[in-house]
Amino acid sequence: MRRQPSQAELLLDLLDRSGPLDWAAIGEHVPWRDEMAESDQDAVFHAEGDVWTHTVMVVEALRKHELFDTLTSFDRRALLLATLFHDVAKPATRTAEFSHELQRERVSNPGHALRGAKFAWGHLWRSGLDTPMRERVFALIAWHQKIFHILNRDDPRQEVIRFSQLALVRDLVIHAQADNRGRISPGCAQAEVELECVRLFAEELGCLDRPWPFVNDEARVIVGRENGKSPFYEPPEPKGSRLTLLSGLPGSGKDTYARQVLGELPQVSLDAMREDEDNEGTMLQNAFEQARVYLRRKQDFCWNATNLTKSVRDKIIALARSYDGHVSIHALDTPYQTVLKQNRERASAIPESAIERYADRWEPPTPLEAHRVFWIAPDRTVRLAFSFDGEDAAPAPRPLAAPFA
Repeated sequence: MRRQPSQAELLLDLLDRSGPLDWAAIGEHVPWRDEMAESDQDAVFHAEGDVWTHTVMVVEALRKHELFDTLTSFDRRALLLATLFHDVAKPATRTAEFSHELQRERVSNPGHALRGAKFAWGHLWRSGLDTPMRERVFALIAWHQKIFHILNRDDPRQEVIRFSQLALVRDLVIHAQADNRGRISPGCAQAEVELECVRLFAEELGCLDRPWPFVNDEARVIVGRENGKSPFYEPPEPKGSRLTLLSGLPGSGKDTYARQVLGELPQVSLDAMREDEDNEGTMLQNAFEQARVYLRRKQDFCWNATNLTKSVRDKIIALARSYDGHVSIHALDTPYQTVLKQNRERASAIPESAIERYADRWEPPTPLEAHRVFWIAPDRTVRLAFSFDGEDAAPAPRPLAAPFA
């Protein structure tokens, strides 16, 4: 029986075609279109008008980009989705205040890039889009504002190298050029020059179309987590405990995975602790203290919890690194309908509305956070997170063998 295309595939087919786009048909797949159309932008920096008008202009500018037709299908389709979603969080983050310096109202949208990236990640997961494509879209949206200011940062080299671990800097530049060309503003010409400078800078570094080649995983993690560190540094590998940090939605299968694959490792399990402790703060304190016991012994262990956001993962990883620990993240790559089904079958099922809220704030773990980051499929095959050399070159899933780090 032939598989029906997912909603994400249908949307991609509408976007990735020759000839004029059918924006009425595309709009049927964008239920937040009206909200975007009703959200105005800064009158000077976005004189074209509302967010939806800008989005349409950016997609069309991307399709006219001088490099667009040279891209692989994977790169092209990821960019199309990223442009469609890049400002999706602008309505929710809109602020307006009178600027005495400019003598006019100034409209801004603080935090819309990361918030929009999370929204796109969750929505495209529900829509059935494959994980490599979702990773690429997430990275492009999360960084789409940073690139305009990257040369003014204290260490622009570090910023460019960091992004090179997540996606192609070339594609981030292409997206930013389309974003700039898809607006009406007196600053567009200057922004075009600055983006070309970013492209040349990344090309000179050797990471325009490939990741920076760190000498080992520890070097990558140091640059990813700490500012002002040299990418040429050759650190020794950690000699402490090996922490396996699980990450996944409720119902994704973390407990089953921990039992079947990581069963020989002692566990810090928040669900188990929750049975004995109602106070969330006390429970977390107990979890960190138990982890310290393993870390002091240099004993390998597993931390079993949802760990869906970078801020939550960072605290646990920072603790392990303070004891010279090695950290692997095993993220459960479980389809939407499977998560809902498995949650209903659990003895401690949670409301589906809670799963939706978890999904809305879900941030995929990246190679900037830990030494090794893997996606684990329901059939126990595994792939490296943010391995982005293109759809044909992406690592094929392979059987998982324990212990796996």
